Amino acid sequence: MTRPLLALFAALCVGLAPFAVRAQTAPGDHAVPGAWRLATVVVETSAGARVGYTVELAVSAAERRTGLMGRRTLAPDAGMLFDFGYTQPLAMWMRNTYIPLDMLFANAAGVIVDVITATTPLSEALLIPRAPARYVLELCAGQATAQGIARGDRLRLPAALRTSP
Repeated sequence: MTRPLLALFAALCVGLAPFAVRAQTAPGDHAVPGAWRLATVVVETSAGARVGYTVELAVSAAERRTGLMGRRTLAPDAGMLFDFGYTQPLAMWMRNTYIPLDMLFANAAGVIVDVITATTPLSEALLIPRAPARYVLELCAGQATAQGIARGDRLRLPAALRTSP
């Protein structure tokens, strides 16, 4: 790719970055990445299985921008739950993320609208779900397949998130 085209592509990607984190934030929203709040999310599959994960909550704009960037490990029963505030078109990427992930995209009711598995670490390719979503649950790659998690399954969300807009 020639330099001018590469520069244009980079500018477009940077322009799309806020698209992935454009959720409404409350006044004074200034959480510091690394000061994560923990919660439990249970995934209920259509087969009747219930799988619990201890997740870090990425609710503020700063938390969503940072996500799992820079991490080298993630326990199989852990993850990160992004709350974008309302159901909307989303795009995620793996910039500066070393861990391959499964991403579960869910609407405001917690219904999984898409699953993207085995993401490529450090990739800046946009990962766009088939339908708008409010939540993204990031898990270690292989969890969706191992647990039989698919579109139509449901996330049981922490009470603090269920009461937010």
